Amino acid sequence: MKIASMGQDSREIEEYLSRWAACRGLIFQMEQAAAGGQYDAVLAGPMEGKAAPACRAGILIAYDEDAGELARQVQAQTILTYGASKSTLSLSSAGESCVVALQRETLDLLGGAWDIGEFRLPAGLPGHLACAAAGALLACGWGAELQQ
Repeated sequence: MKIASMGQDSREIEEYLSRWAACRGLIFQMEQAAAGGQYDAVLAGPMEGKAAPACRAGILIAYDEDAGELARQVQAQTILTYGASKSTLSLSSAGESCVVALQRETLDLLGGAWDIGEFRLPAGLPGHLACAAAGALLACGWGAELQQ
């Protein structure tokens, strides 16, 4: 899987996902999104007025407030949003781990489907970023590693 990241906190999310995957023996390529790039998934932290490079992705995981603008820059087959109560992914609880709620059925890049439910991630990210990380992992088909 080739995942690109952009926006605020993208490095923090990249490091977290890399550590998570390494502990489970999973391999993926992660890089900063670039204009003209083609990715399996694009993971966008809050953009805070930053411009997004025009690129293509199977799945865009976007901070809710930025989703409309990002959808114009990133051509994606599927868009998952996080960060607001009506987003596809929202924080259910936080503590020693974060529980992220998937609000509607979602397809992954491998053609599988994830039903509405909750997914647990180890601590290490603020809640909204845990939602973004969970979105990337679900998009790659690795949600079974997160199910409670």
